[in-house]
Amino acid sequence: MSTQGEVITNNRIGFEKSNRALGFLYKEWYEIISKFLSEIDGISLELGCGASFIDQINKSIKKTDVFFNSNTDFKLNAMDIGKDFENKISNLILVNVFHHISDPELFLKSAEKSLLLGGRII
Repeated sequence: MSTQGEVITNNRIGFEKSNRALGFLYKEWYEIISKFLSEIDGISLELGCGASFIDQINKSIKKTDVFFNSNTDFKLNAMDIGKDFENKISNLILVNVFHHISDPELFLKSAEKSLLLGGRII
């Protein structure tokens, strides 16, 4: 059975085609984010991707969310990032996600563990 969040996300996938203005805005954000990515060799990961299409702008970015759907590469709880990806992340990307994180301080400590030296949270 799908959760309400899964249903909402599935309905939003492809929003950039039906809402061209919003799609243009997100495309611009994704292009700006791509310019600031660390170039160190590691994983570039978007947390809480929802209906994101950042991978259409930058093919090297893997997309995750708290549930798996057709738009995610895999399921990941943001709080587990440090445990699951210790010293493996070159870029940790969050777009409109931080307000969903229940314990921001604990998340940032975990995120710090996930980063390679020179890695970035964007």
